Amino acid sequence: MIDNPMGVNAGMSAASLLESPNITCECGSKLFIEAVVLKKLSALYSPTGKEQIYPIPVYVCSKCGKIPEELTSKANAKKILGEEVDDKKTSEEKDTKSSLIV
Repeated sequence: MIDNPMGVNAGMSAASLLESPNITCECGSKLFIEAVVLKKLSALYSPTGKEQIYPIPVYVCSKCGKIPEELTSKANAKKILGEEVDDKKTSEEKDTKSSLIV
């Protein structure tokens, strides 16, 4: 018998995981498959001094093949996928959140 069949962290119960909301694709599917984005690391940055390829796992919808917006909304996710990130918007949001009322 497996004590922890879903790989739940020790501080979280299986019931709380089952009650958590599912991530749903825009097409309505709740099933995803793992895909890999391959990044080429320049020899200048590589620990070996040679060009290397690094795999980065991502999840895509099993029905339509898209990555849900919820998973790509963070700046790092967009950079991994090679999409442009609106840094100006991000810095404006930071300024707004960090302003003090005097």
